[in-house]
Amino acid sequence: AVGSVLQHCICSHSPIALTREQLSRGSEFHETIRKKLMGETISVNNEAITASMKSLQWIWPLLSSTIAVESHIFHPELCYRGITDCIAKFKETPVVIEWKLSDKPKPQLQDTYDAPVQVSAYVGAFNYDNNFTFQINHGLVVVAYSNGSPADAFFLAPKHFDVYWKIWLEKLNKFYNLERLHTDHNMPEV
Repeated sequence: AVGSVLQHCICSHSPIALTREQLSRGSEFHETIRKKLMGETISVNNEAITASMKSLQWIWPLLSSTIAVESHIFHPELCYRGITDCIAKFKETPVVIEWKLSDKPKPQLQDTYDAPVQVSAYVGAFNYDNNFTFQINHGLVVVAYSNGSPADAFFLAPKHFDVYWKIWLEKLNKFYNLERLHTDHNMPEV
């Protein structure tokens, strides 16, 4: 259960349920971004994915020094793990990037639901991961649009993490308390 804590805490409490088609499109979107960042050939047959890459055109020149893509991270003290979308420099600042694909405009950070909480959790784990020799204090939530409209990007500074890290810890605590209740008393989740 520990291996899926981050996904469970974030995804199981999302206000929207994703269809199989949306999940498949999201996977293709992330794979296309991975290929772009790794300098691999991109071949896309999905209009929404092609449009989303157009949506991201203004972001690419601001990214440099890709450090990791789809990288596993683990927080040894809080015992959670996850897979970051990307760790790179945005305008020369190291950031954890969370890529989102949307059919609807999301012009404000709160429109991205738990994305800043997710980035905070990844930054927390990254900063405790012995595989990395430096700290990250910033994040970036990027929302690409399936209609090709310019992406929205939200830069998260340390002051944002003060807020979102606390929310993450509350979610994590709730998860562990539920797990303990189910384990200790063999009670099903309601």
